[in-house]
Parts: sequence; structure tokens; C-alpha cells
Amino acid sequence: MRSGFRLGVLLALTLCTENRIVVAVDRDAEAHFETHVRPLLAAQCVLCHGPEKQESGLRVDSLEALLKGGDRGPAVVPGKVDESPLIEMVRRSGEVKMPPAAPLPASQVAALEDWVRRGAVWPETPGKGRVLGEAWRAHWAFQPISSPIPPTESTGHPIDAFIAHQHRQPQLSFAPVADHRTRLRRLSYTLRGLPPTADEVDAFAADTTPDAWERWIDRHLASPQYGERWGRYWLDVARYADTKGYVFFEDRSYPWAYTYRDYVIDAFNRDLPYNRFVQEQLAGDLLDPIDDREPRAAMGFLTVGSHFMGNVHDITDDRIDVAMRGIMGLTVACARCHDHKFDPISQADYYGLYGVLRSTEEPLVSPALGAPPLHEEHEFFEQTLAQKRAHLDAFIRSKHTAVVKGARTRIAEYLLAAHAADDAPPTDDFMLIADPDDLNPAMIVRYEAYLERWKTQPHPVWNVWWKFASLPANEFAARAKTLCDELAAQTNDVHPVIRAQLCSAPPTTLAEVAQRFHDALKSVEDEWQQFPQREAAGATLPDPQRESLRQELYGPAAPANLPMIFGWGFLSLLPDRASQGEFQRRLKDVEQWLMTGPTAPARAMALQESTPFSPRLFLRGNPSRPGDDVPRAFLKAFADGKSFEHGSGRREWAMAMTKKRNPLTARVIVNRVWQAHFGVGLVRTPSDFGLRSDPPTHPELLDYLATELIRHDWSLKWLQRLILTSQTYQQSSVADHSQQVDPDNRWLARFPRRRLDLEAWRDSLLSITDAWDDRLGGPSVSIWGNHWVPRRSVYAYVDRQDLPNLFSVFDFPAPAATSAQRDTTTIAPQALFQLNGPLLLNATERVWSHYSVQQATTRDNRIEAIVRMLFSRSVTFEEQTLFAAFLGENPDSARWIRLIHGLMLTNEFCFVD
Repeated sequence: MRSGFRLGVLLALTLCTENRIVVAVDRDAEAHFETHVRPLLAAQCVLCHGPEKQESGLRVDSLEALLKGGDRGPAVVPGKVDESPLIEMVRRSGEVKMPPAAPLPASQVAALEDWVRRGAVWPETPGKGRVLGEAWRAHWAFQPISSPIPPTESTGHPIDAFIAHQHRQPQLSFAPVADHRTRLRRLSYTLRGLPPTADEVDAFAADTTPDAWERWIDRHLASPQYGERWGRYWLDVARYADTKGYVFFEDRSYPWAYTYRDYVIDAFNRDLPYNRFVQEQLAGDLLDPIDDREPRAAMGFLTVGSHFMGNVHDITDDRIDVAMRGIMGLTVACARCHDHKFDPISQADYYGLYGVLRSTEEPLVSPALGAPPLHEEHEFFEQTLAQKRAHLDAFIRSKHTAVVKGARTRIAEYLLAAHAADDAPPTDDFMLIADPDDLNPAMIVRYEAYLERWKTQPHPVWNVWWKFASLPANEFAARAKTLCDELAAQTNDVHPVIRAQLCSAPPTTLAEVAQRFHDALKSVEDEWQQFPQREAAGATLPDPQRESLRQELYGPAAPANLPMIFGWGFLSLLPDRASQGEFQRRLKDVEQWLMTGPTAPARAMALQESTPFSPRLFLRGNPSRPGDDVPRAFLKAFADGKSFEHGSGRREWAMAMTKKRNPLTARVIVNRVWQAHFGVGLVRTPSDFGLRSDPPTHPELLDYLATELIRHDWSLKWLQRLILTSQTYQQSSVADHSQQVDPDNRWLARFPRRRLDLEAWRDSLLSITDAWDDRLGGPSVSIWGNHWVPRRSVYAYVDRQDLPNLFSVFDFPAPAATSAQRDTTTIAPQALFQLNGPLLLNATERVWSHYSVQQATTRDNRIEAIVRMLFSRSVTFEEQTLFAAFLGENPDSARWIRLIHGLMLTNEFCFVD
């Protein structure tokens, strides 16, 4: 018994050796600050605690100011959430409650808590002499991709030539080529995410033909498991999940998220050119199919993100972030509230892309994939769906009509409400609740934004409103008379109908001014409404001046001219509980039928074109503070200056992302592929190639691979074949003097030894027991629990809000945002799960009951069968002796299972050499 205990402890302890803890770099905390904290402080706090006003002596527009604090002392204690008064205030758990008008949403409080917990990171603003003006043009990532020639000191392989060239200065050289088993095991995990069988290792070792390695590479690239392995890498980038996060009205699940996941797997298996892969994910609905394959499922790349309780601005921001960081390695989302602090990305660039995505919508009924079945049951499904959708559409149209009518008939009330909102602290509260007869909060915001536009620009109607709205209340009557006298003398700059309404008798209150604007606009509206009856009597159309006034109600930019919205943006039209409940009931009726109705087809999580949106800057990122108009366009630093001209501009955006002269897209994907093979990329900040990125360790190699990728029609399989045939990839991982010279292995004088990620480790358990389902694709399934689920881990159901603890314990990235790379940690819960968790215990029993083990007639033969199953090799003499001593002469099944369990905890099983 004691010898068994010693063996178990020894094997368990080896699991924790030769692994390293990687501490997350500060860039993640900086990105969190720029995306969530800086906009929040600017929108909610700076008005009262900024450069112009410091209530209680507190400023919040710099870290120094927060650390200094105000009358109550420091506002923030970095790293200590519960000791930071700022957090106490926004939690509203103490005497002082901030903001005073209404509590922050829970998500914003959590963002502040997370910021303080991470150390209150506040990136410095670049000062004089830093990267400003045109200096960014010298940055390596923004240079055109060069076509370097491999150095001459070469073994014949271009990758090895570049790597060997970098070996010269630190006096390094390649490690010897790894043995057959190590190389094949490495290859199998690299391309399939599965271990090779012992028979495969034997066959490879016996293959002495000159091109044996190349043929085994091609065999693995052609395996259907290749797409499953490499598709999972991309799903990390795409922040894939099967749920929407927190939502109010919708079903929280993405019932067809798996169609995007299956698209990605299929795209890798058929080696879809990477430029086409990108284009389909951004504009699959606007591209012609290739080989009759449906590209619309690709758009899950944009749509599988969080729904942020229906906040259209956060949804759009998330989509900009995943596209630009995932594909081009640029943190464009940092320009939501201000020009990027370091990279050549302006707020105008951000809102140019914002306008592209706001010109699209998610259809309430996603398009079906594949040809519909031709039988009566499916005809019944379609007819019932049409009825349920018509029921929902009728409700949406009725609410839209009511909101628009109210905006055109309650003009005075909206003007006063917008004026009151203008005096209040900035807010972006999109979930306001109102009574059925109240003004619509979303329409108030539209009026406020429209009026704000003409606060400093000439306008014959609304400049007059601002003149009266700016009068002090205690002097209103006296100063209004003087203002009316001035307006009476202005014959060109003031609309005559407005001048006549206002100057017939000086108003005494702003409410009276609002009513006169209402009367002027309403009189024109009434005249138009009566025209059909008067036309028969010979009446003529209203004069052009009165028609121009009517455009303030019906013109394209008029607040009341609200576009019809059938997607998640419809939320803004439902401020009252009764309407919300009715909408939820009708929407759920449609969603449930789509998911559970007979013959219900799989559907693509696609977008569709909607009314083109004319974007404007949001001052400090606040939608209620619109600034200048901007065109829908690509980033100016990488474009020819032209605005997008066709529809939303999504197709033009997709093409701009994949132009050959774009210096980033090819570099970023080459770096991601290299990272998947070697653990770290040539650039160690894989989703940030901006001015704060790490420079490439081998810049010429990076450009060579990017150039050749484009030249070989963006084929990722070609790129991987090139990497896999290099000596750099095939060398041994055994550390020699290079460990002392280059402990981080930046110069790749040995292959980096790596622990299996969560999916490869779990899939290995399925594979070695022959107890797995090798079907490709299909709906996601829950794979964790006490029962054995034979599906590969790529098909796991991922709940964005309730990610199983086991996922995070084994470094699975949270799908809250695009993930550049996985951390590698060694923590106690990992070993505890492997020692006691049901998955490994179940797997050991399946290995024990496997036919190859049970049919062995002797103890030594059984040991040999177990070692071949687990490690794809024969048992060594030393192992045979050790295991025999542990088992004894007549071991029972419990002792065999303990041996198998211990072997599964070893580095040899959990690591790749």
C-alpha cells in the first residue's frame, strides 16, 4: 500500500514541474481602462469632478488626482477594492452615494471594481516628444510588407535560414532533430489535437522513404480533425459562446451559434483562402457563394458576442473590437471616447466603422441554411412561422407609429424635456422605464441630439430656440422682449413663420416659447393633413417656406423620423412595462417556434443591410453628446481617403481589410499560426501590433511568411506545411547550453515544451479509450459533469454568463471579448481535479476495460498494452520493473486502475515535447 502511495505522489508531483506561470501583461488592464473606465468617468463624473468644477475638492480626470483625493482623502487605493472610497460611493453602501441622481448599472460598478482590483492602471497620455503627428509611419507594423530574401547561411529551408541567422550573435545552434515518436506526437497534437496511436508511430518509424515526413504532414492536414483543432484557435479570437450574456427580452441562448462554429471548422478543413475567410465573416451576406457553399453562416464572427442588455452602442463597440483586434491587431475600440493615445486611430476612424455596423441589423428571423425539405410538415412549419412573425411585426409597427406620432404632436413637451436633459449630467441610460403616457426616453435623446447639433451652427429655426433657451430664468421676460426686437429686424437668418409666432407678443417663459414652436410646426403639419380635401376646391400647395418648416418633422434628420427597427434596437421604443411584456411574449413565441417547431432548419447568425446610418462623433463617447458628422470609411492611415459608397459599406470594409497593400492582416494571421505551433508568436502581443506592441523577434521572417502567404493564395495549409517541414519545428526540446544563453527560448534553439491545453488533454482521454464520437459538427453539448460525453471538446456548450469553473481553472479564455492567447498557469485546483475529478477517474476505468488490456494474458503484457495506449510506445525495462513492483504478483483491478490513473498524471501524458 505504501509503495502505491509513493508512486501516486511521485507521478502527481511531476505534473507540476517544468511548467511556468505566465502573469498577464498590463496591456489587458490598460485595454480594460480605455474601454470601460475612462468613458465611464468622462460621462458620469468629470462634469462635477473635473477641470472646471471640483465638488468636495475631488477630481477624477487623472490617477494622480484620484490618489490625492478630495476633502475625504484619497478616492482610490490601487489593488484594494473595499478600501477605495470611490467604490463605496458607486456601490452606494456608505454615507455618500454617487452619482447622486441614480445608481450606476451593475456592469459599470463591476468595471470600476475590476479596474481598482487590477491596480488602477491608468495609461499615461503621450506628451511632447512621444509618438505624435506622422511619427507613427516609422513603426514597423505600419510599413509595407517587404519581400526579404532568406540569408545565405541556410540548410536549404527558408525558415531555418532566418532562425539560424539570429543564432549567430548569441552563439546558438539548432538542437538535434527529435526522434520519430516525439515528432509524430508533436505533429498529431499540432494539427489534430489528438495523440497518435502506437501503430501510427511504428508505421512512421518504419517509413524510410525520403519524403516520409512531408507525406505524414499532408495526411494530418487532410484529416477532418484538423479543422476541429484549428477551428478552436479561431473561436478564441471570435469570442465564441452559445449564449448572449445578460438580456432582458430575448431568449438568452444562441440556438444557432454552432452553425458559425461548424463554418469555421469546415473553412479550415477545405483550406478556404484566409482573405476570403475574413471577407465572409464581415460581409458574407453581400458576397457571391463559392462552390455553392453558403457564406452567411460566417457572420457569426460579428454576431456571437454579448448582447449587453440590448445596448446598441456596446454591441457595436464589441463588433469593432473583435474585427479590428482579431484581424488587424489594432485596438481601435480605444478610440470610442477620444483619439487613440498612441496609434494613428482617430475618433473619426472609430465612428466611421461604427456607422458601417449601425447600418446593419440582426434579423428577428435568421436565414435558414440549406435547401428546405419539400413535404407538408415543413410547409406547415413555414406557414405557422409566417403567422407568428406577422403577429410580432404588427406589434412593432403599431409601437413605431405611436412613438413617431407622439414626436410630431407633443413638440413642446419634447423640446422642454430635451432642454432639461441638456442641463443634466451626461448619461447613456438606454433602459429607462416610463409610464405608457410618458414621453419616450429614446425620443428625448433624439431631440436632444438634434438640437445640440444646431447649438453652434447656423439654422433658421433652432438657432432661435437656443437664443431663448440660454436666457436666465429670473430675467427671462425682460430679456425675451429685447430678443424679440432683435429677431424682428432679422429678415434673412430667421425663419419667417417662427419669427411671426415668437414676435407677435414677447413670451414670458421658456415653456411658452416651446408652445409657440409647437404651434408653428403643428400649423404647417395640419395644413398638409388637410390638403387632400382642399385640393378638390382648387387649393395650391403650401408655399416653400412653410414646406421647409415641415421638414423639421419629416426630413431625413428630423428627430421624429425614426427608422423602422425590427432587430434588437427595437428595445428603445418600449419604455413601459406593459409594452415590454407584450413584446417579450410575441418574440418568445417566434423564437420557440424557430427552435422547436417540426422540421425547424438550422439558421445562420447573419446580419442584413438596413437604412444607411450617418454617423457622428460621440463627445467623450456619450451618445447624447453628438459631435461632427463623419463618413462611413476605413481607417485613414490604411485607406485612400474615400468614403464607403455602397449600402452600409460592409463589403468595402471587408475588401479593405484584405487588400494586399494592407500591412497588418497577413502579418497578424502569420503570427497567430506561428504562435499556435510554438506557444508564442514572433510578435508576443498577437492582438496589438500598434505602437505599444512588442517588436517581432524575427522581423524579416515575419515579412517573408506574410509575403509568401499572399503569394500562395492565402493558404493556411501551405503556411503550416512550410513551418512543419523546417528544422526549427522538428528539433528536440531537450535543453542544453541554450537554456542558460536564452532561457525564454526567444531565438528557438530548441523546441518549446508545452502542456496540453484543456481541449487537447480532454480529447486525448476520449481518443485513447476509443470511446468518442468522431462526427463533425452539430449542436453544442454540455461536456462536463459526472457522466461520460464522447463529443470532442470543440463542441462544448459555452455559457457566456456561467462558464464552468473547470474552464477557467485550465485557462480556457472567458468569451467576454476576443482572446489573443491563453495564459498558462500551474495551480492546485488543476492537480486536484486530475486526482479526484470524475473525468479522469472515468477514463482510467475505460482504459482498464479496453479490449487490448483485457485480452493480455500476463501482467507484463498488460503493462505493455497500457503504456502503448497512453504513450504510443513500448514500456521500458526500468518502467516494467517499477510497475511490477507496484502491482505485485496478483494485482486486483483496483491496483491496476491506480497505476493507470497515476500514469495519466505524468508529464509525458500532459505535455508535448
